[in-house]
Amino acid sequence: MRVSYNWLKDYVDVDLSPQELAKALTARGVVVETLTYLNPGVEGVVVGRVVEMHKHPNADTLWVCQVDVGGGRILQICTGAQNVFTGALVPAAIPGAKLPGMTMGVKTLRGLESNGMLGSETELGVGDDGDGIMILSDDPDLEPGMDAAEVLGLNDWILELDLTANYAAHCQSMVGVAQEVAAILGKPVNLPEYYTEDQPNTNAADMIRIQIEAPELCHRYAARIVRGVKVGPSPAWLQARVRAAGMRPISNIVDISNFVMMELGQPLHHFDYAHIRGRKIIVRRAEAGEKFTTLDQQERVLDQDVLVIADAEGPVAMAGVMGGLESEVTDATTDILIESAHFDNINNRRTALRYNLPSEAARRFTKGVDPSGSIRAADRAAQLIAALAGGTVIQGHVDEYPRPDVPAVIVMRTAKVNAHLDLSLSAGRMAEHLERLGMAVLSPLDLATDVAAGKPALEEEEGEDLSGRPVWTAMHQVSPVPVDRFAYEMWCDVAWQRLEEAGSRLEAVGEQEALVVVVPTRRLDMSVEIDLVEEIARSEGYDAIPANLAVMPSSRGGRSPLAEKVLEARRALAGAGLDEVMLHGLTHPRGFDKLQLPADASERRALTIANPLYEDRSILRTMLLPTILDAVQYNANRRVLDLAVFEMGHVYVPQEGQVLPDEPLRLGIAMMGNWKQAGWNVKDQPVDYYILKGVIEALLEALDVQGWSVERGAHPGLHPGRQAALLVGGRAVGVFGELHPSAQAAWDLPSRVYVAELDFEPLAAACRPQKEYRPIPRFPAVTRDVALIVSEETPAAKVAETVWQAGGELVESVALFDLYQGEHVKAGHRSLAYRVTYRSAERTLTDADIEGAHGKVRAALQALGAELRS
Repeated sequence: MRVSYNWLKDYVDVDLSPQELAKALTARGVVVETLTYLNPGVEGVVVGRVVEMHKHPNADTLWVCQVDVGGGRILQICTGAQNVFTGALVPAAIPGAKLPGMTMGVKTLRGLESNGMLGSETELGVGDDGDGIMILSDDPDLEPGMDAAEVLGLNDWILELDLTANYAAHCQSMVGVAQEVAAILGKPVNLPEYYTEDQPNTNAADMIRIQIEAPELCHRYAARIVRGVKVGPSPAWLQARVRAAGMRPISNIVDISNFVMMELGQPLHHFDYAHIRGRKIIVRRAEAGEKFTTLDQQERVLDQDVLVIADAEGPVAMAGVMGGLESEVTDATTDILIESAHFDNINNRRTALRYNLPSEAARRFTKGVDPSGSIRAADRAAQLIAALAGGTVIQGHVDEYPRPDVPAVIVMRTAKVNAHLDLSLSAGRMAEHLERLGMAVLSPLDLATDVAAGKPALEEEEGEDLSGRPVWTAMHQVSPVPVDRFAYEMWCDVAWQRLEEAGSRLEAVGEQEALVVVVPTRRLDMSVEIDLVEEIARSEGYDAIPANLAVMPSSRGGRSPLAEKVLEARRALAGAGLDEVMLHGLTHPRGFDKLQLPADASERRALTIANPLYEDRSILRTMLLPTILDAVQYNANRRVLDLAVFEMGHVYVPQEGQVLPDEPLRLGIAMMGNWKQAGWNVKDQPVDYYILKGVIEALLEALDVQGWSVERGAHPGLHPGRQAALLVGGRAVGVFGELHPSAQAAWDLPSRVYVAELDFEPLAAACRPQKEYRPIPRFPAVTRDVALIVSEETPAAKVAETVWQAGGELVESVALFDLYQGEHVKAGHRSLAYRVTYRSAERTLTDADIEGAHGKVRAALQALGAELRS
């Protein structure tokens, strides 16, 4: 928000320098990001009037102008600009004057003397038009000899505000900032008078009808009509104000719209009334595929999320974003329809972003606009159009107000305020701060009086006898009330409800030291007691609040059990040689097809982003594999062909009957290329299924997971013969194995990829609560080998489990050291050889001990269906 120091002084008597004011506002929480002097170095330039001009005798493109520069002086100035004409008011840089980077003198141009020069917008530093001389408006207040820098508003300071969310709504206008400055200085705000001299025997309601078909997106739509206007340049003072706000003067009608928006914070739009077909305004959602040409001459294809202002035949504006070309105000316009409306901020922001149409109006609607100010802004615009464009204002307003906005009534406990701020402010001091900010502050007795008297009759509400109802009267005073009787009745119903709620709140509080505060509707950031505490804190001054640490019970921080296991897993995987990656939670639905998931797979039920920036980030991921494979592809495309990565991240699983999805924690692993690269004495060791399985087993061992096992997997995205499912306590918690060749081709990967995706929380739950210490064995171990032939359908893990169970407590380890299929082994079978280690922690084992245990192992294997080999 750009705040002009000179403009600000129109509303409040500022006796601080710009630097002091910037410091005071920042200390109050309204941060002044930059303070800039507007004059780029224009000195001594005056307003001149061209009284005579003729072609230069020695140059076809030069004009010789006689310019009245004030004080009876006529100076000859030559110019090459072709837009100069007799009678034009122009900035004249006479000898001795300064422009940015130059000082004027007398020069001879093609044999004729030129006393300085006539300035363009670029040379004066007020615009980007350098092709012609700047023509000042034919304003009766302008006279030759006046200081051009003063006329152009250059002798001014601009305070650029960095508005946070709680100040964005009420400080995005000059009057809103003036209220803050007035509170700092303890002075009143001098608001302009909003009145019009209406044309008698006319009625705006006879000339335009308004219909709101989407009240959830348009909370209010007010209109006024001004007839007989003449579109032309704005007076110098208005142009200066518009430039100070960072905008370019266009015409008196457009400049008035921008001026009122900057002054009051209410965006306006002006329609050419003659082009409103059917004399009807309809505020509705656009039809799907409906086309509309905006002021920038671009045809827009709309959908049902776009709110449009339409007439009887079609759209005339995108609500709160941009007007339409057909109803644009032009030089031929004579009758103006003023729109002063309030639109839903979220929908407005979406529309502006989607169609890339940022504007000051859209920014204000996005941050929040006071709907109670619509009539005031329409009146102000009508008043200025009548004064500056020669129009006549039609009597009355047309005001559709489906949801009237009512001031908040808050019961504030003074003791609670002091407790929060660690201060000892009196109730009077608190009331003084709040009243300076434009709020009404009353006593609990006033509220009790209003509530006890009951809801007043509508005649009283309209102002006949409200003197005995202080809170009700205050609500009328701090915020404008609806002009339409039906809307006013609704306003009264809501106002009475708020009075009753405040009365109940006061009764519940039961404190004598309390204040009843009525908050104007322009303060959209205030609704509860703590909001008032903040206002008092910044009004008193943050530096006045003691810098004492809060006294509260201390508690030792620490990680949750799950967080501890996550940290252990990360360390274990990093120690195994894997790199951790952090990937995006948003992905694209194509990943499901690449992994060949069936159409009814639960993973396909993903939450879709309503307004994604682009398709690749259009859904919340339900699995890790697509995003981690995207990362592998990204690296492979950049010739990183050997990699081993893991991600510990959340997925988002929609649940029936729940608004929010479940967010289980998953572990994803991807490995490609070489596990170990060749050296002078070793060969390349490519990644394979068993290396991935070994990494997972090392992780399970590091976490001390109990009751896990592995069985054949059936994931459609993995190779059917090179994958497995990990089970914990008999329940599947994930899969791992080689990526299916079709999926490898879909991601365009140069070599085989081995992946895993595991539910981490079940793994963490299956960890031993505390790791068990085992001393170094004192007694020797004895090993025995056992070879057997089993069916291919018998998992090696089942064989190992049989050995463990049969050998009992004497078995220390079971390791598979040989596997053979081929000659001398019948088809459909394979030969396995295990080394079994026996040890006792209490004594040295005898041959009898070992033979007894090993005999049980051999018997159990035969019972499993194995054929023992000698």
